[in-house]
This record gives sequence, structure tokens and C-alpha cells, in this order.
Amino acid sequence: VTAVPCHGFPEIFETIHQGKAQFGMLPVENSLAGTVIPAYDQLVDHDMRIQAEVVLKVNHCLMAPAGTTLADVRR
Repeated sequence: VTAVPCHGFPEIFETIHQGKAQFGMLPVENSLAGTVIPAYDQLVDHDMRIQAEVVLKVNHCLMAPAGTTLADVRR
């Protein structure tokens, strides 16, 4: 498998249509935000079907400039 980087959902589908890739991988569900509607919209617009599922564990990291304390962090 060779990865072909794409910038956004439309480019994934365009890359497949151009024959530069046989398959594309995109998120369709997120445990924090739910369904990824733009991904499903692209699937419908391009008449493509889901062929396989890959479940990835995602770790989120809180980053701040050096010297920042947790008390300094605001939402």
C-alpha cells in the first residue's frame, strides 16, 4: 500500500477518479463529535461505497508554550 496525501475530502475522491489511487480513507464517525457529515456527503456525491472499516484509537494532547501552567489554560 502506498499512501497518497490529500488535502480534504474532495481531493480524496478526485484522486480516486483520476486513477492516482484505487481506494481512499476518510473518517465517517468520531467518538467525540459523532457522524462526520461532510465525508458522507462526498460518498453520496461521488456514488462510492464503503469497502472496509478501520478503527483507530485517537489520543488527544494538550499543548502550550513552555512555562505555561495548567492554571493558565483557558477554554
